[in-house]
Amino acid sequence: MPDEYRYKKVWILCNDCNDTTEVYFHVIGQKCCHCESYNTRTIAPPVPPQ
Repeated sequence: MPDEYRYKKVWILCNDCNDTTEVYFHVIGQKCCHCESYNTRTIAPPVPPQ
């Protein structure tokens, strides 16, 4: 992994369990922390309520 991506965190949405999680970026794929699926996509971080 290149150093510029090694400790970068991204928000993902799991397509299997619909959970939104912040995980470390990986060039191959991001793993859902809830159901451990790799069927995920990168999304923008959730917006806090105002």
